[in-house]
Amino acid sequence: MMLNPLHATVIAIILLFTLLYRKVNLAISLLTASLTLAVLTLNPPQIPLAYYQTIIRPINVDVIIASAVIAVMANIYRESGIITRLSNAIMAVLKKTWVAITLIPALFGFLPVPGGALMSAPLVSEISNKISLGNDKAAYVNVWFRHLIAPIYPLTQIIILTAALSGFDVVQIALYNIPLALIMYAVGFTPVYKNLRSGPTSMVNEPHRTLIFIAPLIISVFVVVLGINVVISTLIGVLTLISLVRPKASVLTKSIFNRDVGMVIVTSYAALSVREVLVLSGFPTMFVSLFSDSQSTLLTMSIILVSAVLGFMLGIPTGALAVTVPLIVSVAPEVKFVSLTLVITYLGYMISPSHLCLVLTLRFFKTHLSNIYRYLLPSTLITLILTMLFYFIV
Repeated sequence: MMLNPLHATVIAIILLFTLLYRKVNLAISLLTASLTLAVLTLNPPQIPLAYYQTIIRPINVDVIIASAVIAVMANIYRESGIITRLSNAIMAVLKKTWVAITLIPALFGFLPVPGGALMSAPLVSEISNKISLGNDKAAYVNVWFRHLIAPIYPLTQIIILTAALSGFDVVQIALYNIPLALIMYAVGFTPVYKNLRSGPTSMVNEPHRTLIFIAPLIISVFVVVLGINVVISTLIGVLTLISLVRPKASVLTKSIFNRDVGMVIVTSYAALSVREVLVLSGFPTMFVSLFSDSQSTLLTMSIILVSAVLGFMLGIPTGALAVTVPLIVSVAPEVKFVSLTLVITYLGYMISPSHLCLVLTLRFFKTHLSNIYRYLLPSTLITLILTMLFYFIV
């Protein structure tokens, strides 16, 4: 007998957090949660369909392949030793450790690809080792500062989708979100301030020549911005890196046929399967309908909070925004509320256990969700409170 999707989702989430708390492998935890949800909410023929659709849906295929290619790129940087030279050069040019370690993931936020945090992770890891930051805090820095860009970058999918659904201009929405980025940047330092306020000065001769090795990452971002498929963009980045580094065959083989690359593929699929099952179960529509009878002001806030919960549940903001932006426009057709819906949804998505950047960052830094949540949840809550105050006072 099938359960109500709302009740089944609660069970699946509790199960997921229990498994993660017990330090069960992330991919296994995600697959167990999605399979539990599928068994509880779908007809038997729909269950294999959900997992089949996960692997054949074009956007999912792109995400999985691009994540694997990025993992290969990260391995080449690390195995060739280039990552050490590059991090030293960046620190030498930027002078301050706190600027270097926070700016790097923020810059790679311009690469609008799920799991793109893997591109900045090696650099953040290398710099964090120099200042004994620890894997937990380094993972937090990589996730938190990477996500400053998306709400203020007009070419990101979330802004383009929100603009299309609301009728407001992408630039108008992006400009309205600038305070969020500033709030996030300031709040992000809270857990790591003592670690970042001082650090070693990197002594590198001619650091600007070494910075050429950052070109493959920048090229990948630039090609994506031009509208080229993300898989092609990341492949171009890898080929550029290979042409610059000219790694030995053994290094190249080790970077490609690496256990971590395989786990990135499996974990990406597992995270995407959660979203697929949730959507197929009818959870988003049913959840939103719970708040349809509220009064106007209460309804506005209800829709915004529902959007945040959906972002958290689905592990992707666009799925939530596709449901809630048309609703918020019909109730409160102001750019302020549209922008707030985007922002709050984004914060919910950031802390989702199926958020691919978070998932892959945990995998890279070999840490656990409970460890990073110690820093991520308080920062998200503080940002949420400050953001709400800003939007309703200004």
